[in-house]
Amino acid sequence: MRLLSFFVLIISILVVTACALQPSDCSREDVFCVGLVTAFDGVDDHGLNQVSWEALQGTATQVQIARLDYIESVDTRDWQKNIIFFADNSYDVIVTVGENLSEATTEVASEYPHILFIGIDQRLDEVYANIATVYFAEEQAGFLAGMLAVRITESGKVGAVCETSGIDAVWRYCEGFRAGALYKKNDVQAFVVYREDGSRDKIFNDPEWGEQQVLHLIDDGVDTVTGFGGRTAEGALLAASEKKVLVVGAEEDLYFLLPELQPMLVTSVIKDPGAELTQMVILAFQGEMSTGPHAGQIDFAPFRSPQFEAATEIHLEMEKLLQGIRNGEIEIKVPAKK
Repeated sequence: MRLLSFFVLIISILVVTACALQPSDCSREDVFCVGLVTAFDGVDDHGLNQVSWEALQGTATQVQIARLDYIESVDTRDWQKNIIFFADNSYDVIVTVGENLSEATTEVASEYPHILFIGIDQRLDEVYANIATVYFAEEQAGFLAGMLAVRITESGKVGAVCETSGIDAVWRYCEGFRAGALYKKNDVQAFVVYREDGSRDKIFNDPEWGEQQVLHLIDDGVDTVTGFGGRTAEGALLAASEKKVLVVGAEEDLYFLLPELQPMLVTSVIKDPGAELTQMVILAFQGEMSTGPHAGQIDFAPFRSPQFEAATEIHLEMEKLLQGIRNGEIEIKVPAKK
């Protein structure tokens, strides 16, 4: 048993947060076990890992989860091993966080048909009998960012620096931004630039290009920007912040992930899988499997920037607009693909 524990610690960090049961206990019908596996970073990443883990902890106050554990992956080669660890020990629900774990999740799920797998921020081309996914409508996130940008701009010019338009999620966010900025607005200009140089090794990893593009936008009068696409976008947003241009973050709360942005970061549009994840785990506890795709919610982080006035008023307006997006009152006409 000590050898097994040592091996697990070598490949990852396993934290046991429930009572001290042996792993084999999860095979009992009266013992309900839930495990979470991260692709990168830990459960305190101020992003999807943390939101998902906190949702599971909250779920444990509603139903009796005997074991609630997580494994923080430290190497891509361990993704499948970490998922298999929970599967081999008969966990009832295994949650995997991040698009990068999609392939490993489907491969392991095919070998363990009686376990429910929940993929957070994952879109699958096929429907699996024991896999549920929580996906996010990037066009909604971009639309929300665009609507916010035009409400805080002084120049009437806003911009987005984006990874290649050949990636559907990037396309949806950035065209959503354009649509949101122009929604019922005739007095603004929205600029959207994509990295289209074809260098596959630089996908999501071209901060120099991001910086160059945002400086061009600033020269053209843009005073509020967003970005989508890993380090490519980070390069743009960091350069914008240095030029004292307002920034709207995407995907995760950049206030914690990129503290250099804090003086100019208005807010970040974020992904919240909590409600859907909780509901699926509760159903699994009750003996039901809610599989297939489930839409997660888009939200925004707290408004913290001191760089613009009327923050409270704008925050309240954005709450109303967000509700309009969620209930379908605001229609977002952005195609799924380019």
